[in-house]
Amino acid sequence: MSTHASAPQHRAGPAVLGRRGGWGGLLLVTTARAYLTFVAALATIAFLPALFGWTGSVVQTGSMEPRISPGDVVLTTPLPATSPLPVGRVITFRTEGELVVHRLVHVDPDNSLVTKGDANPDVDSWRVTRHDITGQARLLVPYAGLPVLWLSHGNTVAFITWAALTLAAIVLAAFSSRTPEEDDTTNDPDPGPRMRETTTPSPVSRTRATGHQPARVSRIAIGAAAVVVIGLAFPGIAHAQGFFTEQTRATASWTAKAYSPITVGSMAGYAAVANTSVTDGSLLFHFSTAYGSVATSPGSTVSGVTVSGSTERNTAAAARAMASATAARSALNERPTSRTLNPSLSGTLNGGVYTSTTGAFSVPGTLVLDAKGDSSARFVFRTSSALTMAEGAKIVLANGAKASNVWWIVGTTATLGTNTTIFGAATAPVGNYLVNGAASLRGADLTGRVVSYTNTITLYASTITPTD
Repeated sequence: MSTHASAPQHRAGPAVLGRRGGWGGLLLVTTARAYLTFVAALATIAFLPALFGWTGSVVQTGSMEPRISPGDVVLTTPLPATSPLPVGRVITFRTEGELVVHRLVHVDPDNSLVTKGDANPDVDSWRVTRHDITGQARLLVPYAGLPVLWLSHGNTVAFITWAALTLAAIVLAAFSSRTPEEDDTTNDPDPGPRMRETTTPSPVSRTRATGHQPARVSRIAIGAAAVVVIGLAFPGIAHAQGFFTEQTRATASWTAKAYSPITVGSMAGYAAVANTSVTDGSLLFHFSTAYGSVATSPGSTVSGVTVSGSTERNTAAAARAMASATAARSALNERPTSRTLNPSLSGTLNGGVYTSTTGAFSVPGTLVLDAKGDSSARFVFRTSSALTMAEGAKIVLANGAKASNVWWIVGTTATLGTNTTIFGAATAPVGNYLVNGAASLRGADLTGRVVSYTNTITLYASTITPTD
């Protein structure tokens, strides 16, 4: 008498997610695989050229939008010394210690290069030379540098979210690649006593037994995609543990340029820093006071102003203060514009980087700067020409806003107030005023500081109180 073992009952276990979950499961699996394929393709396009000496740079700002956005990777090749300058093309170059990706728009008669960001209304304020060019853009890989961008900007929430979703896609794709036969070996309940099979396996059985090879190949492909995805994020993780550099020279390496820090540096404690002089311009009596230190570099004139701190006339300390002012302006100019406003400032503004439709700003009345409870909120106002404040105009800080986080970058001159006597309404400016030309305070009580890079600072019945 022979005993026959019943045929095992095949069940669609978790291996066949698309079958068990219906159309919903199939859609999830398809989406996961499509996403991993997309990421792997981007990573491959971004990495392979680096093996041949190309250099990758992660774009940090929106100055080249809409063609090039933050998080895109720009691949460049060196510009040979004998090649003509690629006017109209995108280049990478160094200026003021930073790596910049902008378009070369013109070459001046003195061979200095005029560059411009596609999203910027004006050409760049700096002038560079051919020697400063590090490469010519050859290939743009969109989105590939977003993990590096998130880490360099401290956006750990976005990075962790992306990493978690990518890991979930990898697991889902790998989970769905299991075959029904593999499920039977791990998920079927014990069907009872089994008899040893003594007959020779049929061709069908042999085919079924070898059917695991496609699944293994699928897992290998998914594993390779996982390695590529991890490789895409790893440079950002490695750099985030130290400092971000302008450019990495090693083959197949990456760039992650962080913004330069915005800090007062050696300006701390200074009420006024001028190129030539700091004076009180009143005709009869001098009523102006600097509740802090005053510096001139390279000039040496400080007169008529009561100074509660030190007076640095063309000293090493004055030079350091001016150098810090220059560094702060450069760092502020790196930040992309948040919003372009009408030239007359009023009402309430939140943190951001603001420019004017005309290149000038004026404050005719009350301007409220609202930090919305974020004490680190920064308010940056950039002009290419003049800044003026009317008599009695004032800037009010609200909801945690700090004077030390308010910055005015003035392209030409700044006139804060109109009253030159002790009578009349006082003007109340707030923040750090970094003025390229002459600065004049007229009946103003400034909370912050003022800098003149190329000219003088003149006070009329005014006070300056630094906040650091």
